[in-house]
Amino acid sequence: MNKSELLQNITTKSYNKVQLIEMVKKLPGSSKPRLKPTTPKIGDVYMHSVFNHPVVLCKKQGQMWYGIMLTTESKCESLLEPCQSRFFTNSYITTTITSFKKMPMFLGTYDNNKHIREVYKRIKSIML
Repeated sequence: MNKSELLQNITTKSYNKVQLIEMVKKLPGSSKPRLKPTTPKIGDVYMHSVFNHPVVLCKKQGQMWYGIMLTTESKCESLLEPCQSRFFTNSYITTTITSFKKMPMFLGTYDNNKHIREVYKRIKSIML
């Protein structure tokens, strides 16, 4: 199916959101789906399902993962410093630490694990 056939199908029949997404993915030139890691590790970035912000995993204790929330809002009250990752250039690290047992949607990786560990230690020292 090409783009014009897809447009013709959409106008003649009604489809739900999932069906439309599947049809678009089958178009020639569509990007491949992002692979989700089988096991999480420090530096993985997931979308927080409640706050709708990316979270960088920074520490694991038992079955629980702790992560630092990122934002693109430069005037956020809980802003700590700009991100030092080539994948999150317009983002900022906040002082918000959250926890996960079940991993939400995978977004990518924060490629500066040393920076994440330093920030986690700094936030922890501020809180204590």
